[in-house]
Amino acid sequence: MKSRSIIARTATFSLLLLLSASSIAETLTWTGCGISRKAFMAELALAYEKETGVHVELSGGSAAKGIRQVAANNAHMGG
Repeated sequence: MKSRSIIARTATFSLLLLLSASSIAETLTWTGCGISRKAFMAELALAYEKETGVHVELSGGSAAKGIRQVAANNAHMGG
């Protein structure tokens, strides 16, 4: 279980780096699982903003909502 968490965090951080490197926006949006948001995304977003200056706006709902929001171009990332 712990290895899944590490993989998820690594994948999310890698995606954030990729998105900011391509200068998509000064603010990135993430929509997804509220548990993930509380468990690690909030802390990860703050660390990422401190490192890059790019704000990550988080909203919960569900992983399915995150996928739909990305598919509709209403969010940069879903989780």
